[in-house]
Amino acid sequence: MDSELKEGKRGYLPIENYGLVGNMRTVALVGTDGSIDFMCYPKFDSPSIFGRILDQHKGGHFHIKPLGTFRNKQQYMPNSNILQTRFLSEEGVIHITDFMHVPEKAAHPKPLLPWIIRQVEGVRGRCRVRVELYPAFNYARTAHKTEIVRLKQTGNMAQQSHPDGSVTMTGAESVVFKTSEGLVMDVRHVIQCDEDAQNFTDMKWTLCEQKTLLGPGGETEFELTEGQKVCRRACATITLLLAG
Repeated sequence: MDSELKEGKRGYLPIENYGLVGNMRTVALVGTDGSIDFMCYPKFDSPSIFGRILDQHKGGHFHIKPLGTFRNKQQYMPNSNILQTRFLSEEGVIHITDFMHVPEKAAHPKPLLPWIIRQVEGVRGRCRVRVELYPAFNYARTAHKTEIVRLKQTGNMAQQSHPDGSVTMTGAESVVFKTSEGLVMDVRHVIQCDEDAQNFTDMKWTLCEQKTLLGPGGETEFELTEGQKVCRRACATITLLLAG
């Protein structure tokens, strides 16, 4: 798929402009503009978390996009359900790679991880990237609370060096969404930099209200240069509370 999109002119995308990623339990629809516009959790027939494909004002979305005018292409990685969306402009090129964990074997001892992995990579030049995270639980009928949680770690960002000279840094903040029905969605990020690109400033989340949604969302912006990657993990878990 190859198309050209302009910032601020987004309406409803045609259904053919969506790719699909999944884990054999549920799926997410990812638009060519980098937005997850539909996902039910934890199963295919569960209520939706994101549903902008049905209602762009109330449905909820998880949008990662470079700022400015750009061309984009979307394709699957060979022999996989890993979806890559490419954004190309005069300022630079970035890739967004989306996938969910799937067990290698049916008898695999590790549990199925309820994560959406969204990796944003700076391929060429310099690009300013915006993230909008506005869930709308239970088909936009259930209210939620949102908070920014400061993670317990030493310094601003926890760093780990690798033999190839690269550095992995864990973001200092996460955004946590909670509903009265016990659904928790915890969103965190990890930064990967080459040895010559370790000047990344940690992203700072801002809570934002939208009148059409039943709870605050989160927004942030950051700049990517060649050799930098941001791995976003939307970790959704079901919590069962028992009162004695």
